[in-house]
Amino acid sequence: MTQRKWTTTAQCQWLEQRIPSFLEAQSKGNTSAFFKKTYNEWFEQNPIGEVTELEKAACNGNGQQALHKKYKATSDMSARF
Repeated sequence: MTQRKWTTTAQCQWLEQRIPSFLEAQSKGNTSAFFKKTYNEWFEQNPIGEVTELEKAACNGNGQQALHKKYKATSDMSARF
């Protein structure tokens, strides 16, 4: 049994196309620039989307708080690069 993917087929292909660029950046010790660029491109093509019921439930039903938390997690990740 294979593990369930978290990406669509198109998203998986998009990521796989970036493997050569990642390997090049890795060999030059510059993965930070690669990840920053890839991260920004990813979210341009794959917006965050609506808050799910599960995300709302985790915030005691507060949709605004769940949305804020979702965006904050995304921006925190971007700041790492």
